[in-house]
Amino acid sequence: MSQKPIANGTIDRESTTLKTMFNMAIRDLKADINPFYVERKVNFFKEDNETERILNPEEIQRLLVECNGHLNQIVQFALNTAIRLREILYLKWSYVDFNRDIIIAPKTNTKNKKTKKVPMNGLMVKILQEIKRKSEYVFCDQKTGEPYHSIQTTFGKALKRAGLTGVRFHDLRHTASSNNDGDKWR
Repeated sequence: MSQKPIANGTIDRESTTLKTMFNMAIRDLKADINPFYVERKVNFFKEDNETERILNPEEIQRLLVECNGHLNQIVQFALNTAIRLREILYLKWSYVDFNRDIIIAPKTNTKNKKTKKVPMNGLMVKILQEIKRKSEYVFCDQKTGEPYHSIQTTFGKALKRAGLTGVRFHDLRHTASSNNDGDKWR
């Protein structure tokens, strides 16, 4: 069984960690030199990040047709708010302000640890009003009330049925950010 090669980004992050550890050891008088600076500077790889993918309207419609139940609501939510998947999956009703049509994501739930206010368009308000409140979480298993911890399998199957390749859930965030037409994605 052959193993997948280690990605350049992984090597760079581990090298950066080691370089930092040596700098800290020198600071704390536990080492004299940092091998990353000896003789020649260590050259890091150029990151081979995946390219940003923005879905076109036809691809979005194909995807939405293949998304059932809660997955459809989650995908539409992502396409209309540009909120990260983790923030969607752990969204609580207490974060939703129907009076001002905004979602207030507390800093403990955001990637950058800052409170985020996200405006809701008419479609988002409608979707949220249609969801039965079985839990403190908006998107949850209706039997247990537990939030969905992953949608990787169901999302992957929907992509396959829609004939879409090279699409990650995060690409929905890019797609939403590129759209300024309000209630367009339904």
